[in-house]
Amino acid sequence: MSEIKLYLSHGMGVNSTALMLMLEDFGIKYEAVFVDTGCEHPETYEYLNYLREQGYEITVLKPDVGGFDNLYGYCKHYRIVPGQFTRWCTYKFKIKTLKNYIESPAVMFVGIAYDEKHRAFTKPVKNGVINAYPLVNYRVTREECIKIIKEHGLKIPRKSGCWLCPFAKKEEVRELYLKHRELYEKRKEIERLASERAEREIYLNWKKKTEELAHEDVIDITVFLEG
Repeated sequence: MSEIKLYLSHGMGVNSTALMLMLEDFGIKYEAVFVDTGCEHPETYEYLNYLREQGYEITVLKPDVGGFDNLYGYCKHYRIVPGQFTRWCTYKFKIKTLKNYIESPAVMFVGIAYDEKHRAFTKPVKNGVINAYPLVNYRVTREECIKIIKEHGLKIPRKSGCWLCPFAKKEEVRELYLKHRELYEKRKEIERLASERAEREIYLNWKKKTEELAHEDVIDITVFLEG
């Protein structure tokens, strides 16, 4: 019988980092894999390098989707936005990349915290890999994940996620506008190209433009200067 391989799907966020530390504490031998869509936040890449500097081994996988190794280039070429309903972007650039890499039979540890246990499922996937959710099993919440990271003396990472994500909250889009203007402009560019192709308004966030999200609820400083 083939040896069962153990993997950790590491997104460089709070949950997967805490799960990595738990696996280390339990003495479990695994391979941490990070799928780089090419559109992760700069802080995420910084945290990847930070963890490596701390001695943690992490395999970085690059997708190959029709010759494209990054989501931005793919969306720009086809003038489309990432999938808001079908989430094709997650499947093509992340899930499929993982499936093509891992060797079955295997267990994939997934960092879903107990707060979001509804997102967890235990069905084997096509190639004989079973997803496991230790944080859910041990009822570890996101707040407890932060505590675990602090107890191990590590920095707390930013929330993981792509800067092209259609589910980004307005605070995240505003942060992109304030801290990484070139990425903010690229996000707007994808909306513009998709709108031109469709000959109608296409928004990454479905209901609101990137520009609207970035400036929503922001008070115009001129109101303090009037009168």
